[in-house]
Amino acid sequence: MSSKRRLFRNVVIVSEHEGHSRVDREVAKGLGAEIMAVFTTGREAEAYIGNHHVDLVICDKQLADMDGYAFMRALRESPTTANLPVVMATLENRELSVLEAIASGCSGYLLRPYSIDTFERQAETARKIRRLPESVTNWAAQLKAKREEFEADEVSPEHKRNARSFFQEGSRLLLNQEWDVAIEAFEQAIRLNAAYAEAFEGMAQAYRGLRNKPRYLENLTRAAKHYAWSDRYVEVRMLHGEILREGGHMANPFVAVAKTLWREQDWEAGLLAWRRAAMLTPEDEEAWLGLAMAQLERGKMEQALSTLELAMEESPDFVQVRDLFAHLTQERPASILERVLDRWDDLRDSLRQFTEKPIASLLPGSMQRMLTDERQALPSPRAEAREAS
Repeated sequence: MSSKRRLFRNVVIVSEHEGHSRVDREVAKGLGAEIMAVFTTGREAEAYIGNHHVDLVICDKQLADMDGYAFMRALRESPTTANLPVVMATLENRELSVLEAIASGCSGYLLRPYSIDTFERQAETARKIRRLPESVTNWAAQLKAKREEFEADEVSPEHKRNARSFFQEGSRLLLNQEWDVAIEAFEQAIRLNAAYAEAFEGMAQAYRGLRNKPRYLENLTRAAKHYAWSDRYVEVRMLHGEILREGGHMANPFVAVAKTLWREQDWEAGLLAWRRAAMLTPEDEEAWLGLAMAQLERGKMEQALSTLELAMEESPDFVQVRDLFAHLTQERPASILERVLDRWDDLRDSLRQFTEKPIASLLPGSMQRMLTDERQALPSPRAEAREAS
């Protein structure tokens, strides 16, 4: 085991397979876990988590009463467990399985059998991702209030009620597979409420029934955009996964939300939107860079460095991320001078082989002044080196 510290103390393991639970238990123990609760059903695990402090959940794809995706979605829908690290361990390596796990809100994904080092990396990433500097609940409330304020300016209560009626009619027509008429109903709902995400999603399903894939994907994307403005991350992630499964592409809508909020100087809501963007598309350098820059703007240097480290773990090809990290962590002159003074005797003897001049005279004037100030502040034996020079 490469870990030198305990990552998690209280771990919950959920699987219907006894052998999988046994392996997960040993790995968690190897990472320093002291309390391990094992369940075969999602309902039992949820009840336990609701009444105990839990640091990490290891979830199998199949549970005795539900699949792992449904279990994760249930955790994400509860405010108390929305940010709990959940790592899914599964035998399936199909792309669709990975996408569904991501859409359900897992913090990490492991293919069985896995090594303890691989698990440790996933667990550490999950721990960092869930860590929030301020209350996510407050941020989400601000973003929701902003969206509601926007809608209030655009849509009257009467129009909203009428839009809801058209949406319900469109949903009924969908069930009857009356695709064309359903589209008309959803279009009426959208005319009354241009931000009606569910109506866009319903229209997408109607176009799917007509086998019109371009319009299907177009309306899924529009629905995701409006869900993003409401900070409905789970819905955005599910639609994103569906679009990818259908071979489409969707620009990360949280990036657009974050940029808009930042321009409007709504700092905290903008910071949350950048975080959502990085969670949705961790392969997107812009999302990580935007989050780090937003944290720096708010004076959160340590969090920005942690974000950049996570980004570099995600992809070593993030050039701008690496450049920013190098810029923020570059050594300052004072640090270099301190290291020089630590080896003053060795450097003095080496340099005097090549010159009769005092060592300090070899440095630029500004460096000489900094060196003098630094050495005067240091106790012996560094003071002796100064006198000797």
